[in-house]
This record gives sequence, structure tokens and C-alpha cells, in this order.
Amino acid sequence: DLKKSEWKLLYRASDDGLDKILCVEKVYNRQSILCLFEGVTGNICGGYTFKGWDAHKPAYRSPNYYDPDAYDEKAFIFSIKSTNKKWKAELSNIEWKDKALINSAYFK
Repeated sequence: DLKKSEWKLLYRASDDGLDKILCVEKVYNRQSILCLFEGVTGNICGGYTFKGWDAHKPAYRSPNYYDPDAYDEKAFIFSIKSTNKKWKAELSNIEWKDKALINSAYFK
């Protein structure tokens, strides 16, 4: 029940600065993370992970790397607003659940 949930803002680029290291310090090693992003063009999207990211895992891995800890059955991504009229708001399951928590340049 969302009404009974406790929400805590961990990191906000407009307040904390656009700083990856600070973001990692505040967000990693926590569970139930909801990320929201607003792009410079006004697009709003995000994602959710129940398990969270482990700061002790290597940051970049090949897409063929298998890590059972990267599996998150409850992970999803979403789009709330798009300035491109061809795109609509949507909610999507993560296609590769076994790679849901991999932070890699291979996954875009």
C-alpha cells in the first residue's frame, strides 16, 4: 500500500549536483529504489529495483557476464512523459531479469 509506505529522497541532481560518485554513495547498498529522471528536453522516465545496487560489485561488465545477484524479478522501467509525439507513457518489465542490476555501457 503506497499510502503506508515511507518515501525518502536520497539524491537530487538539482540539489546535490550532477555527481555520479555522490549519487552512488547515497543510492547504492539500499533496497527498493525508485529512480526518476528528467532530461534536458523534458522527457521523464525512470526505473525501480527491489534489490538495489551493490557498491562492491564491478561497475562495468560485459553483457555476457552472468551474476545471479544481478537478477531482480521486481525490477521495471517506465516512461511518464515524452516530448516526442511518437512515444507514449508506458511501463515495461526488464527483458533480461538476470541483468537487471548490471551497470554497464552495453545496456542502454
